[in-house]
Amino acid sequence: MKIGDLRHRIDLQSYTDYIDIYGKPDRSWTTYATVWAQITPTSSSESINGLQLNTSTTHAVLMRHRTDVQPNHRVLFGSRILNIQGVRNLDETNIATGLTCQEAISMEGGIP
Repeated sequence: MKIGDLRHRIDLQSYTDYIDIYGKPDRSWTTYATVWAQITPTSSSESINGLQLNTSTTHAVLMRHRTDVQPNHRVLFGSRILNIQGVRNLDETNIATGLTCQEAISMEGGIP
């Protein structure tokens, strides 16, 4: 891993579930770390559900090794949300952590 490859600033976020004042379950996301990372799109797909076009892109995220990242966390990359699907200690050397993330985009009325 070269330092120049880690050119994107990302926030790692975890969630807290709580009950709002109306008794409805809700989720709040909190940033627990801001790190430099390399983000590479690896695949994309589209699906149609009713009149809604859904696109999904899978990203590979590479960063310095961390032990606090979990598959139920997410990455905030600017205004984009990448849901973490998998976490790997690359080469089992405790040097780099690789994430497999899914970015979902929904476009209502996106079908011409």
